[in-house]
Amino acid sequence: GLQDPKTEVDFHDLTFLPGGRDLMYSVHLVGGGSRIEVLANGKSKTVSIQSGWDIPDAIYTPTGHLLFTRDINNERAIWAVPFSLPDLKTTGQPFAVSGKGAFPSVSSDGTLLYVMPPPPVQGRLVWVGRSGKIEGTIGEPQNGLTSPALSPDGKRIAATAQNADGGEENIWIYDAATGVR
Repeated sequence: GLQDPKTEVDFHDLTFLPGGRDLMYSVHLVGGGSRIEVLANGKSKTVSIQSGWDIPDAIYTPTGHLLFTRDINNERAIWAVPFSLPDLKTTGQPFAVSGKGAFPSVSSDGTLLYVMPPPPVQGRLVWVGRSGKIEGTIGEPQNGLTSPALSPDGKRIAATAQNADGGEENIWIYDAATGVR
């Protein structure tokens, strides 16, 4: 089927189902969330939709499940849903497989491999002199601190960092003299 710009943003995470004829993929939806579809015999068929969920990285497993990544409160987790390959449809409710992880892959004997997220890394802005020596610090350490940019007048610094709870990233503005953000 063709993309419907009123309801669909894009198609991604393509993978062939066993037999190599049917193609499974995810569709991002306008307004958020996604669904899993299969292109079989030239026709698209929705096989799984969870209201408001973004469900990328879907793969079929030899145990008769679809595995996928789900983002919950900025934590990626591996989920599964029972799946009938002959009927190309889910046959039960989704359930968590691993509380953390992404990009699942399964071998023919059912061995699961996935990527674990790295632990949050705290960073701190510092002033460094021409000799390479740290001459002062700016603000407090923050998780995920990256991409600092000094204003042209040198009075402010913008940087990307996570919220105090370790959640989503935001742009923070620091006063260069006091370190207050």
